[in-house]
Amino acid sequence: MEKWIESDGALTRDFSFEDFAGAVSFVIKVALLAEKNNHHPDILIHGYRHVLLKLSTHDAGKITEKDYNLAGQVDKL
Repeated sequence: MEKWIESDGALTRDFSFEDFAGAVSFVIKVALLAEKNNHHPDILIHGYRHVLLKLSTHDAGKITEKDYNLAGQVDKL
């Protein structure tokens, strides 16, 4: 998976958009995927047009197949 980085027990990736509305629209799409998968990432909107996602299976305390699956779905947005 390109652009995802394994760091501190999580998959992380920073996404850039043209504007704040694009960033927020992306966050909504990610939130809907997360609900569908019952797997919820940490999400940070920063610099008004950047979104940082951090995927980790909290109850396992590490990256699991659930994280890779959700990352793959996010990549298709």
